[in-house]
Amino acid sequence: MTSVEAQLGDQYISTGLAARSNGRLNEAGRYFRKALNEFARMADPAQRRAVLGPAAQAFESSGHHDLALAAVQDALVLDEQLQDHRHLAEDLLTQGNIQMQLGRVADAEVSYERALASSLEHGHLDNAASASTNLAILRANSERLPQAIAQLQESLVYLQEQPHLPTEIHTRLALIQAVDAAHADAAIAVDAARGLFARPAAPVDAPQWQAVDAAFQRCLGRYLAEHVELDAVAWKAETFPQLFGTP
Repeated sequence: MTSVEAQLGDQYISTGLAARSNGRLNEAGRYFRKALNEFARMADPAQRRAVLGPAAQAFESSGHHDLALAAVQDALVLDEQLQDHRHLAEDLLTQGNIQMQLGRVADAEVSYERALASSLEHGHLDNAASASTNLAILRANSERLPQAIAQLQESLVYLQEQPHLPTEIHTRLALIQAVDAAHADAAIAVDAARGLFARPAAPVDAPQWQAVDAAFQRCLGRYLAEHVELDAVAWKAETFPQLFGTP
């Protein structure tokens, strides 16, 4: 049964989100703080953790990173108390995302590394892939591109064991961009794209692909320059029909 405190907290979050959508940022923050106060009064640790995780994500999406961090740190304490290893990794990922928003890159890297280690230890390879991909993007942004490429390739290995399509899309797109930025082996980027477009209906939407299309085209140009034996037009149409149609 949902506690009164949880119900009130959820109502405060809904009211705060409505205020935020209307541009009333300070008012939203006041309601979010009221929600945290209600949740702090909850006696059952499992129920409290169940509301804190989503609250942290709601606060983060609203730009209230300080409140999001407070909520997720409380949730992490409860995850460890409850020995809830899956939620521990997910909350560490949320914490890392918030820390990135706050510019605390070194702290975020530690959070992602902890999420990765815990997920691997307990066999949650879908969460391991998310943590690995987040680490890779952080490292790519810090100009550690070879390390980022290797990390993204590891993510795809985890996803072969426990598929999670949104993470796979995110990982493959990031890999294309990292290979382009590093001028690394173009075949890696081509294979990353092939994994998306070798399906009857490509899972990536137009805005997602538009963000990486220029990087992919550069990698594809390098790949074809290294494989002069290919009929470029026919090969592109056969390999990536959603992008290049039929010759």
